[in-house]
Amino acid sequence: MMGMHRLTIYVSGRQVDANVLSKAIYYVDVVIPKMFTTLSLSKLPYLALPRLEGSFDEIINNLKELERLCRGRVSLIGVQYDMTHESIEFVKSLNVIIKETQMTMLNLRLRDDRNETIAGVVELLKELETSWMDYARVAISINDILTANLPLSTIERDSFAVSLSVLDSLKPVEDVRAELKSRVVELYSNARDKCTELSREMKLEFAGVDTSLISGSKLSLTQLVEILKGLPFYSVGTVSELVHLSDYLSSLKLEESINLGKFIVSYPNDLTLNNYASMETMTLKDFAYLAVSPVIGLDMLVVPSWTSDEVLMRFFKEVSMLSRLTKKGIFIRIVLADAEPGERVSIGEYDVTVIEPLL
Repeated sequence: MMGMHRLTIYVSGRQVDANVLSKAIYYVDVVIPKMFTTLSLSKLPYLALPRLEGSFDEIINNLKELERLCRGRVSLIGVQYDMTHESIEFVKSLNVIIKETQMTMLNLRLRDDRNETIAGVVELLKELETSWMDYARVAISINDILTANLPLSTIERDSFAVSLSVLDSLKPVEDVRAELKSRVVELYSNARDKCTELSREMKLEFAGVDTSLISGSKLSLTQLVEILKGLPFYSVGTVSELVHLSDYLSSLKLEESINLGKFIVSYPNDLTLNNYASMETMTLKDFAYLAVSPVIGLDMLVVPSWTSDEVLMRFFKEVSMLSRLTKKGIFIRIVLADAEPGERVSIGEYDVTVIEPLL
């Protein structure tokens, strides 16, 4: 189905135990093949599992077994851990989860803004291997956030959601806002109808269609904003333009939509943002300030590995405070690259500019 981006299946439970594993394997064996074919997906789906509790040794063994059974059929298996100032002692155990697995994504949900809590996150990031693949499997989230674009969430009932790729389907017309609204409605309606039918057939609850806007291969979120406001993304007026566009889309009131009027900044596949980073017209602080807008994801920001603990802590604290002020969730993925600001590094299929962290 044109316009479908990603499928995520949420497996509920009290912890990552044998019951959760058996359900996850059933979904991978029976449900995912049917959905993958029916929805004409090109990207492998995600699995989102319950929060981490109990013995980490047992959890790691369960995750490794699940990865063995799911290899080649899902892309990431998400688990969530609630970070507090009391949980710092577990940071090394969390690091082991990343080092001993290959497909598991760890969502560190910040339960408070204390320096000790954020220092634990920075410590974990600093101790990872230099491969970007490790950093891609660690997300930091503030407040509850449900998205089909990454396996971040833990929800109470087994269910599934899909996300849309709206921007690549836009046609070059004079009234871009109206065309955008029309495409969102069309793609949402198609996805909702197809998923509602699949929900009945597969006897799995449908959690909704994630309508957040994320950069595509043809049109990025940055380019869309520049078309609308007539000025560079880094210039004054970007936040107000994002808020205005969010209000415009939110007026649609699509009942089974998730994140309507929200945005994800996907750094690697946004050439415009990379150009601004190379010119140092956008630095780490500029990305942080986007948290006050309807942006719910700062995804795969690449900064030098020598960036100080203090700067990283201030960045996460700033994003956290701005997100809490606006009473919305946001996730962040940071890559620490062994390179200098302005240099290009390879992130999968993309050549990405390293962001200046200090200016």
